[in-house]
Amino acid sequence: MPNTALLIVDDEPTGLKTLRKFFSSQYTVFAASNGQEALDILKDEDIQIIMSDQCMSPMSGLQFFSKAQKISPDSTKILFTEFTNLNLVIEAINSGLVWRYLSKPLNLKELRIVLSQAVERYQLAENNKKLTQELIETKSSLARKVEERTRALQRSGERYRQLVEQSPDGIYRSTPGGKLRMVNKTFVKLLGYDSEQEVVKLDIARDIHFSSGEFGVIKAAFKNGKEAETFVLRLKKKNGQTLWVEDHVHKIYDKNGKVAYYEGIIRDITERMEAEEQLKAVNLELNASKQQLSAAFQQLVANHQHLIENEKALRQSEELFRLIAENADALIAVLNDNGQHLYTSPSFEKLLGYKPEQLQNKLWLNLVDPDDRPQASEKFKQSLKSKKGFLLEHRMRHKNGSWRFLESTSNVICDAKGYADRFIMVSHDITKRKQTEIEFQKAKEASEAANFAKSEFLANMSHEIRTPLNGIIGYADLLFEDKLNVKQAEFVKVIQKSANYLLELINEILDLSKIESQSLELESKSFLLTDILNEKIQVVEPRISEKAVELNLEISKNTPAYLIGDPTRFAQIILNLLSNAVKFTRRGSITIAVSREKWKRTGKNIFPLQISVKDTGIGIPLKYQESIFQNFTQVDASTSKHYEGSGLGLAITKKLVELMNGTIHVESKFGKGSIFTICIPFKFDPNKKVVKKQAKLGANKAVSKNGRGPVNGGSTFGQRSDEKSSHDGQSTTTHILIAEDNAVNSELLKNILSRFDYKLTIVENGLEVLTSLEKERFDLILMDMQMPKMDGFETTKKIRGNPKYKELPIIALTAYAMIGDAEKCGEAGCTDYVTKPIDKKRFIECVQSYVKKSRPAKNQDDDYGNIEKDILQEMEQLKGYYVGNLEERFTNFQKAIKNKDFTEIGFIGHSMKGSGASYGFQEISELGSEMEEAAKNLKLPNLKQLAKHFESLLEKYRSDEALVKQKG
Repeated sequence: MPNTALLIVDDEPTGLKTLRKFFSSQYTVFAASNGQEALDILKDEDIQIIMSDQCMSPMSGLQFFSKAQKISPDSTKILFTEFTNLNLVIEAINSGLVWRYLSKPLNLKELRIVLSQAVERYQLAENNKKLTQELIETKSSLARKVEERTRALQRSGERYRQLVEQSPDGIYRSTPGGKLRMVNKTFVKLLGYDSEQEVVKLDIARDIHFSSGEFGVIKAAFKNGKEAETFVLRLKKKNGQTLWVEDHVHKIYDKNGKVAYYEGIIRDITERMEAEEQLKAVNLELNASKQQLSAAFQQLVANHQHLIENEKALRQSEELFRLIAENADALIAVLNDNGQHLYTSPSFEKLLGYKPEQLQNKLWLNLVDPDDRPQASEKFKQSLKSKKGFLLEHRMRHKNGSWRFLESTSNVICDAKGYADRFIMVSHDITKRKQTEIEFQKAKEASEAANFAKSEFLANMSHEIRTPLNGIIGYADLLFEDKLNVKQAEFVKVIQKSANYLLELINEILDLSKIESQSLELESKSFLLTDILNEKIQVVEPRISEKAVELNLEISKNTPAYLIGDPTRFAQIILNLLSNAVKFTRRGSITIAVSREKWKRTGKNIFPLQISVKDTGIGIPLKYQESIFQNFTQVDASTSKHYEGSGLGLAITKKLVELMNGTIHVESKFGKGSIFTICIPFKFDPNKKVVKKQAKLGANKAVSKNGRGPVNGGSTFGQRSDEKSSHDGQSTTTHILIAEDNAVNSELLKNILSRFDYKLTIVENGLEVLTSLEKERFDLILMDMQMPKMDGFETTKKIRGNPKYKELPIIALTAYAMIGDAEKCGEAGCTDYVTKPIDKKRFIECVQSYVKKSRPAKNQDDDYGNIEKDILQEMEQLKGYYVGNLEERFTNFQKAIKNKDFTEIGFIGHSMKGSGASYGFQEISELGSEMEEAAKNLKLPNLKQLAKHFESLLEKYRSDEALVKQKG
């Protein structure tokens, strides 16, 4: 072949000289020692064959071929290399620049054959016989290459299979007609089927796409010449539900260049579609540049077609792996058994800012957050041992220093000996999800903090309002016991009514707060239904007796006598409904009907209790029948201006009923009356008795249970009403110790109890209580829970710590009424619990239930003479006493300022704030409030200014002759 031009490029002079000499007899040989020199030759000469060494400097063999391709595109190019790296082979072949490569050291005989084959590409017709002979001679060599490529194909196929099965996205392959040929496990799982075999029987257009037209859209897109496209589609799951997916579809061709399959990757975007009001069009354009396999052996004889097909399959597998990895949103990395990057997908640059080559051979763990690294490292170690993949949530460092949250899954690839050799890591960005979780947690904490602040505010409000109310209601009750003229009695009734209304409003607000903050816990215990009904009927009877109203109670037969639930809250519901009916009914009747309702959610031992309260009152216009159950809502003023109320009763009732899994509704005609009906499913004991006959009783026939309930909203956690003090019978006179730092309250308690044959000792703090117990014996302690120096909680715990006082009754007195206060008193060791303002009658009942019954110290029917004068004198004397008490407080205030004792200042201010107005000194209450606030904020200059104001007020009171006289 003397006319064939051969260019040999090698930077090794000896090798270049040898090759030139070896082939000079057969070819017109040109030689170059580097790429640039060879390029210059190509510009001047027509070269048919180029042979080049890969490892040259400064231009490698492939770099040279890339430039040579532009000058001499038709020349056959052969590469020499000392490496057998598979990636290098694939790169060389797929580039289209290299026809063959040969490993060094070169086999000159083999090289001669290769050169002959290269020439025959141009002279195939003339040299067919010679080519056939040469192919026979290389049969054994080709057989070995077939075996090597087969093994490479198997490894590539296994890697592809692992990647497909490991993928968190669904992958499928279908014919252009819609017949499925392959699906992965994720695809099966997303559609809710049990196996791959079940899914591949389906037709995409008919069975999977929500509309057959959607598959038509895919086909139409490809008819327009597109190679790949991303669609947002609706798929049908096995159970009929809709699955929104993002489907990335591309075409796969057969060897004849026809479309053989559609291959798609689907991702579940159902949650995103449901959360967003409209779809955000996402067009993921896949610019896939597919290099067709070299047709180097397409002209070869049929008996070597197997080699060509294997090489083609190998290239297709590698190309598919690359296509999936380079176009996936997920981070895909192939790691060795040390955790170093062998392959890094381009998505690393998009998500973390690192180019793939920057991570080559770098440790994957080095990018993981130091706090997450120990867990990730342990996962790697376990995976190496078990040869099983793992799932891990972790943070990974961005190139800019920030951190991203990722969810990574791994799969282990083992070598021929069964050792873990490779890891395939697939990671998804979950930063937005984690940020949402963090924001949700912050919002939750803020909400909890707001609820806590609200509860604290309500508790303080309750305490501050109840303290003066205690004095108002207590002294009003004492005044009412004395002989008053008609006008005076009316005044006292107004005081009682107003104070009790304010107390009821406070309790309703607290109840509403408990319910809305979900801190109200319902009890579950047995109670007698008729007891609660009769008891609440007796509560409203005094108001009914003032009207021309008849009250009836009707209980149907087979109603359980005993139910299981929260009797206190159930009683509150009944009382609210009865009070509402009594309030708006001036004449006619009120009927309470108890029966069974056909409850939809009945279960074993469940009785669906229905109670209707029917009245003949003013009725409710239709437009207000929904709003009356809202907070602070009443019928408009034109129809309800004559009726008092906060507008909370029905709102609380509705919320309580719903807490018990019940319902409430109203039927009413304006001017005719109303029917409020509640339905609550109560548990009941089937072994206990039921009402055998229908009961129909008038209110005057209702019998209430003997005994007392919780005192003014309190709860009993020690001795019951029929128990006696452990000290009974040891002394003829009952000795009671009163611990109360507020002078108004202690005087009130003294006035209430002084009418009985009790010996009273009054102290102002817990330390004085303990001292008094060491000196004297007491039958009962009335313990204020908020006192200076040592509060009631700590004092009670210290008393209970002494076995000597284990049975000594202690009744807690407090103006707090929030949920949990009663339990706190009980946990401290209190026997019972009474809230302020004190209900005198119930307070006396509570005291007498724990001590020996005592008759009044004097006859209540005695002639008091001019009682009005006595009462006024008593109140005026108390004002003088209070001024004297202020002198002592001022001295203590000055000492506390000098010692910077802000705690003591706070106690003094708190006491003055609650007591001043009760004695008619509003300025003292305001001063106390300012003192308490300044002490809380540690503002010493403000306190010194307040001390001057305090002193000026005292000077004012000292100059008041009447007060001085009373004080003396």
